[in-house]
Amino acid sequence: MKVHAKPKMIMTTAMQTPAKLIGETLETLSGAAATFGPNSLAFANPIMAPDITLCGPATFPEGVAATNCCPPSTTKILDFKVPPQANTLRVRPAAHLPNKYNKAVELMKALPEDDPRNFMQQARIHCAYCDGAYDQLGFQDLEFQVHASWLFYPFHRYYVYFFEKICGKLIDDPSFTIPFWNWDAPDGMTIPHLYTNKNSSLYDSLRDAKHQPPSLVDLDYNEVDRNLSPSEQTSTNLNIMYRQMVSTSKTTCDTRQNFICKSQTIL
Repeated sequence: MKVHAKPKMIMTTAMQTPAKLIGETLETLSGAAATFGPNSLAFANPIMAPDITLCGPATFPEGVAATNCCPPSTTKILDFKVPPQANTLRVRPAAHLPNKYNKAVELMKALPEDDPRNFMQQARIHCAYCDGAYDQLGFQDLEFQVHASWLFYPFHRYYVYFFEKICGKLIDDPSFTIPFWNWDAPDGMTIPHLYTNKNSSLYDSLRDAKHQPPSLVDLDYNEVDRNLSPSEQTSTNLNIMYRQMVSTSKTTCDTRQNFICKSQTIL
Protein backbone atom coordinates (compact mmCIF):
# COMPACT_ATOMS: atom_id res chain seq x y z
CA MET A 1 0.00 0.00 0.00
CA LYS A 2 1.23 3.50 -0.79
CA VAL A 3 0.19 6.68 0.94
CA HIS A 4 0.28 10.33 -0.02
CA ALA A 5 3.18 12.26 1.48
CA LYS A 6 0.68 15.02 2.25
CA PRO A 7 -2.19 13.94 4.52
CA LYS A 8 -5.77 14.53 3.41
CA MET A 9 -6.60 16.07 6.79
CA ILE A 10 -4.37 18.72 8.31
CA MET A 11 -4.53 20.06 11.84
CA THR A 12 -4.41 23.77 12.54
CA THR A 13 -1.88 23.93 15.36
CA ALA A 14 1.60 22.60 15.96
CA MET A 15 2.75 19.06 16.63
CA GLN A 16 4.80 20.30 19.58
CA THR A 17 1.56 20.52 21.62
CA PRO A 18 -0.48 17.48 20.56
CA ALA A 19 -2.87 17.43 23.52
CA LYS A 20 -3.87 21.05 22.99
CA LEU A 21 -4.04 20.91 19.22
CA ILE A 22 -6.27 17.85 19.12
CA GLY A 23 -8.66 19.41 21.59
CA GLU A 24 -8.87 22.67 19.64
CA THR A 25 -9.27 20.91 16.31
CA LEU A 26 -12.07 18.72 17.67
CA GLU A 27 -13.78 21.81 19.02
CA THR A 28 -13.90 23.17 15.47
CA LEU A 29 -15.03 19.87 14.04
CA SER A 30 -17.73 19.23 16.62
CA GLY A 31 -19.83 22.14 15.43
CA ALA A 32 -20.30 20.49 12.06
CA ALA A 33 -21.98 17.40 13.43
CA ALA A 34 -25.38 19.01 13.85
CA THR A 35 -25.46 20.15 10.21
CA PHE A 36 -25.16 16.68 8.71
CA GLY A 37 -28.20 15.62 6.70
CA PRO A 38 -29.30 12.33 5.12
CA ASN A 39 -27.26 13.06 1.98
CA SER A 40 -24.02 13.75 3.81
CA LEU A 41 -21.02 11.44 3.84
CA ALA A 42 -21.25 10.76 7.58
CA PHE A 43 -24.03 10.29 10.08
CA ALA A 44 -23.71 11.07 13.78
CA ASN A 45 -25.38 12.69 16.72
CA PRO A 46 -23.92 16.06 17.73
CA ILE A 47 -21.03 15.85 20.17
CA MET A 48 -19.42 18.74 21.99
CA ALA A 49 -15.69 19.32 22.09
CA PRO A 50 -13.71 18.01 25.09
CA ASP A 51 -13.20 20.37 27.99
CA ILE A 52 -9.40 20.24 27.88
CA THR A 53 -9.13 22.51 30.94
CA LEU A 54 -10.39 19.65 33.14
CA CYS A 55 -8.76 16.25 32.76
CA GLY A 56 -9.78 13.54 35.21
CA PRO A 57 -9.50 9.79 35.75
CA ALA A 58 -10.01 7.68 32.66
CA THR A 59 -12.44 4.77 32.47
CA PHE A 60 -10.77 1.35 32.55
CA PRO A 61 -12.11 -2.21 32.71
CA GLU A 62 -12.64 -3.67 36.16
CA GLY A 63 -9.41 -4.85 37.75
CA VAL A 64 -7.12 -2.61 35.68
CA ALA A 65 -4.82 -0.37 37.70
CA ALA A 66 -5.60 3.35 37.50
CA THR A 67 -3.35 5.30 35.15
CA ASN A 68 -2.90 9.04 34.73
CA CYS A 69 -3.93 9.70 31.13
CA CYS A 70 -3.84 13.49 31.24
CA PRO A 71 -1.43 14.90 28.63
CA PRO A 72 0.82 17.83 29.58
CA SER A 73 -0.73 21.25 29.12
CA THR A 74 0.91 24.34 27.67
CA THR A 75 0.12 27.95 26.90
CA LYS A 76 2.57 28.10 24.01
CA ILE A 77 0.71 27.37 20.80
CA LEU A 78 2.42 27.30 17.41
CA ASP A 79 0.40 27.51 14.22
CA PHE A 80 0.75 24.40 12.11
CA LYS A 81 2.03 25.09 8.61
CA VAL A 82 0.96 22.83 5.79
CA PRO A 83 4.07 21.07 4.41
CA PRO A 84 4.97 21.53 0.73
CA GLN A 85 3.21 19.20 -1.66
CA ALA A 86 5.47 16.24 -2.44
CA ASN A 87 5.74 14.87 -5.96
CA THR A 88 6.38 11.33 -4.82
CA LEU A 89 4.41 8.85 -2.76
CA ARG A 90 5.75 7.39 0.43
CA VAL A 91 5.60 3.59 0.66
CA ARG A 92 4.25 2.10 3.86
CA PRO A 93 6.39 -1.02 4.57
CA ALA A 94 5.07 -4.34 5.84
CA ALA A 95 5.71 -4.83 9.57
CA HIS A 96 7.16 -8.30 8.96
CA LEU A 97 9.98 -6.81 6.86
CA PRO A 98 12.97 -4.80 8.16
CA ASN A 99 11.93 -1.22 8.95
CA LYS A 100 12.89 1.79 11.09
CA TYR A 101 9.91 1.78 13.43
CA ASN A 102 11.75 -0.01 16.24
CA LYS A 103 14.51 2.62 16.25
CA ALA A 104 12.04 5.49 16.15
CA VAL A 105 10.12 4.19 19.18
CA GLU A 106 13.40 3.51 21.01
CA LEU A 107 14.36 7.18 20.61
CA MET A 108 10.85 8.30 21.53
CA LYS A 109 11.00 6.34 24.79
CA ALA A 110 14.42 7.84 25.56
CA LEU A 111 13.08 11.41 25.53
CA PRO A 112 12.57 13.16 28.90
CA GLU A 113 9.33 12.11 30.57
CA ASP A 114 7.88 15.63 30.36
CA ASP A 115 8.65 15.96 26.63
CA PRO A 116 5.28 15.85 24.79
CA ARG A 117 6.92 13.67 22.11
CA ASN A 118 7.80 11.03 24.71
CA PHE A 119 6.19 7.64 24.00
CA MET A 120 4.14 7.62 27.21
CA GLN A 121 2.98 11.19 26.63
CA GLN A 122 1.79 10.16 23.18
CA ALA A 123 0.02 7.15 24.70
CA ARG A 124 -1.72 9.44 27.18
CA ILE A 125 -3.24 11.44 24.33
CA HIS A 126 -4.96 8.35 23.01
CA CYS A 127 -5.92 7.26 26.51
CA ALA A 128 -7.38 10.65 27.45
CA TYR A 129 -9.54 11.06 24.36
CA CYS A 130 -10.51 7.41 23.96
CA ASP A 131 -11.04 6.37 27.60
CA GLY A 132 -13.13 9.22 28.93
CA ALA A 133 -10.61 11.42 30.76
CA TYR A 134 -12.41 14.51 29.43
CA ASP A 135 -16.05 15.56 29.69
CA GLN A 136 -17.87 17.36 26.91
CA LEU A 137 -17.91 21.15 27.07
CA GLY A 138 -20.98 22.33 28.97
CA PHE A 139 -21.99 18.81 29.97
CA GLN A 140 -20.35 17.76 33.21
CA ASP A 141 -20.17 14.01 33.72
CA LEU A 142 -20.86 13.33 30.02
CA GLU A 143 -17.71 11.66 28.76
CA PHE A 144 -16.02 12.75 25.58
CA GLN A 145 -15.42 9.52 23.69
CA VAL A 146 -14.11 9.53 20.11
CA HIS A 147 -14.78 5.81 19.73
CA ALA A 148 -18.51 6.41 20.10
CA SER A 149 -18.90 9.25 17.61
CA TRP A 150 -18.19 10.36 14.05
CA LEU A 151 -14.88 11.77 15.32
CA PHE A 152 -13.33 8.28 15.35
CA TYR A 153 -11.79 8.54 11.88
CA PRO A 154 -10.58 12.18 11.82
CA PHE A 155 -9.19 11.98 15.36
CA HIS A 156 -7.10 8.89 14.65
CA ARG A 157 -5.90 10.21 11.30
CA TYR A 158 -4.65 13.35 13.03
CA TYR A 159 -3.15 11.33 15.86
CA VAL A 160 -1.28 8.90 13.60
CA TYR A 161 -0.14 11.71 11.30
CA PHE A 162 1.66 13.59 14.07
CA PHE A 163 2.93 10.42 15.73
CA GLU A 164 4.49 9.48 12.40
CA LYS A 165 6.02 12.94 12.00
CA ILE A 166 7.61 12.69 15.45
CA CYS A 167 9.12 9.30 14.57
CA GLY A 168 10.50 10.62 11.28
CA LYS A 169 12.02 13.66 12.98
CA LEU A 170 13.74 11.55 15.64
CA ILE A 171 15.40 9.26 13.09
CA ASP A 172 16.06 12.14 10.67
CA ASP A 173 13.98 10.59 7.89
CA PRO A 174 11.16 12.83 6.57
CA SER A 175 9.99 9.97 4.32
CA PHE A 176 9.36 7.65 7.28
CA THR A 177 6.01 5.86 7.43
CA ILE A 178 4.64 3.62 10.17
CA PRO A 179 4.64 0.00 8.92
CA PHE A 180 1.39 -1.86 8.38
CA TRP A 181 0.54 -5.37 9.52
CA ASN A 182 -0.60 -7.33 6.46
CA TRP A 183 -2.67 -9.86 8.40
CA ASP A 184 -5.00 -10.65 5.48
CA ALA A 185 -2.18 -12.54 3.73
CA PRO A 186 -1.21 -16.03 4.98
CA ASP A 187 2.45 -15.05 5.40
CA GLY A 188 1.41 -12.15 7.62
CA MET A 189 -0.86 -13.99 10.03
CA THR A 190 1.67 -14.15 12.87
CA ILE A 191 2.56 -11.24 15.15
CA PRO A 192 5.48 -9.36 13.52
CA HIS A 193 8.91 -10.09 14.98
CA LEU A 194 9.52 -6.50 16.07
CA TYR A 195 6.74 -6.99 18.68
CA THR A 196 7.94 -10.37 19.97
CA ASN A 197 11.71 -9.78 20.01
CA LYS A 198 12.68 -9.17 23.66
CA ASN A 199 15.37 -6.71 22.54
CA SER A 200 12.89 -4.58 20.61
CA SER A 201 11.57 -1.27 21.93
CA LEU A 202 8.12 -2.51 20.93
CA TYR A 203 8.27 -5.70 23.00
CA ASP A 204 5.67 -6.06 25.76
CA SER A 205 6.02 -8.89 28.27
CA LEU A 206 2.26 -8.78 28.97
CA ARG A 207 1.33 -10.04 25.51
CA ASP A 208 -0.17 -13.51 25.70
CA ALA A 209 2.57 -16.01 24.79
CA LYS A 210 -0.05 -18.42 23.42
CA HIS A 211 -0.82 -15.97 20.61
CA GLN A 212 2.78 -15.36 19.57
CA PRO A 213 4.64 -17.09 16.71
CA PRO A 214 4.38 -19.73 15.48
CA SER A 215 0.69 -19.37 16.43
CA LEU A 216 -1.47 -17.65 13.83
CA VAL A 217 -3.69 -14.77 14.85
CA ASP A 218 -7.43 -15.41 15.00
CA LEU A 219 -9.15 -12.52 13.22
CA ASP A 220 -12.43 -13.59 14.82
CA TYR A 221 -11.00 -13.94 18.35
CA ASN A 222 -13.59 -13.52 21.09
CA GLU A 223 -11.52 -14.26 24.23
CA VAL A 224 -11.76 -17.98 23.53
CA ASP A 225 -8.92 -19.99 21.96
CA ARG A 226 -10.41 -22.29 19.34
CA ASN A 227 -7.14 -24.21 18.81
CA LEU A 228 -7.59 -24.56 15.05
CA SER A 229 -4.89 -26.14 12.92
CA PRO A 230 -2.74 -23.68 10.91
CA SER A 231 -4.57 -24.55 7.69
CA GLU A 232 -7.99 -24.17 9.34
CA GLN A 233 -7.03 -20.85 10.96
CA THR A 234 -5.67 -19.50 7.67
CA SER A 235 -8.86 -20.47 5.84
CA THR A 236 -11.04 -18.94 8.58
CA ASN A 237 -9.06 -15.68 8.53
CA LEU A 238 -9.28 -15.40 4.74
CA ASN A 239 -13.02 -16.00 4.83
CA ILE A 240 -13.43 -13.27 7.46
CA MET A 241 -11.41 -10.77 5.44
CA TYR A 242 -13.36 -11.54 2.29
CA ARG A 243 -16.68 -11.12 4.09
CA GLN A 244 -15.67 -7.85 5.72
CA MET A 245 -13.82 -6.22 2.84
CA VAL A 246 -15.53 -7.62 -0.28
CA SER A 247 -18.91 -9.28 0.13
CA THR A 248 -20.35 -6.73 2.59
CA SER A 249 -18.46 -3.61 1.48
CA LYS A 250 -20.97 -2.50 -1.16
CA THR A 251 -23.91 -2.80 1.23
CA THR A 252 -22.02 -0.96 3.95
CA CYS A 253 -21.05 1.93 1.68
CA ASP A 254 -24.49 2.20 0.11
CA THR A 255 -26.29 2.37 3.45
CA ARG A 256 -23.87 4.39 5.57
CA GLN A 257 -22.35 6.64 2.90
CA ASN A 258 -19.39 7.24 5.18
CA PHE A 259 -16.20 8.94 4.10
CA ILE A 260 -14.12 5.79 4.48
CA CYS A 261 -16.02 4.52 1.43
CA LYS A 262 -16.13 7.80 -0.46
CA SER A 263 -12.92 9.67 0.26
CA GLN A 264 -10.11 7.20 0.88
CA THR A 265 -7.56 7.01 -1.92
CA ILE A 266 -5.17 4.07 -2.12
CA LEU A 267 -2.69 4.13 -5.00
